[in-house]
Parts: sequence; structure tokens; C-alpha cells
Amino acid sequence: MGRKYTRVNLGHGVKQINNVLAFIDSGADLTIISTSLARRLGIEDPIYERSWVASDGDVRYSPIVEVRIEAEDDPEPIELDEVIMDDLPMD
Repeated sequence: MGRKYTRVNLGHGVKQINNVLAFIDSGADLTIISTSLARRLGIEDPIYERSWVASDGDVRYSPIVEVRIEAEDDPEPIELDEVIMDDLPMD
């Protein structure tokens, strides 16, 4: 089974980044974006931090941010209020 990728537009407040390649993990409990992508969206201070468990069983502690996602095939944006900001490899 291959990985599913799609292009999305990401936003935070008035800032938006278009045409971001996103990996769709339909079995994931959390959404994760990189620190550099969060900074490009103008996110400087995370809402709070929380612990979570990666697929390899490692417990991590990461900042939480808010992000708006617009998929190519869906005109309605999705407001996510608990997005993990993390740079460690997910594989």
C-alpha cells in the first residue's frame, strides 16, 4: 500500500501558504507540521505543549498550534486547533 499525498493551502490568521504537499495518514490521531512551516505561517508562540506517542512508541513533548487547511478537492477550510509542531522524522 502506497502513501497518499495531496496539495493543500495552509493558513494561520491572515497568513496563507498555498500548494503545500501534504502526506495524508488516515489512521493518524494527530496532525503534524514542521517548525519551519509554522514559522512561515507566522506562528511564533504555540498555544501550549503536550505529550504524545509517535508510531514507533516514543513519547514526545511538542508545541501545539492552530492551522487552517484547505484541500484542493474541498472548498470548505478545516480549522484545526491542535496541530503538533515537530521536526523529527516520522518513519
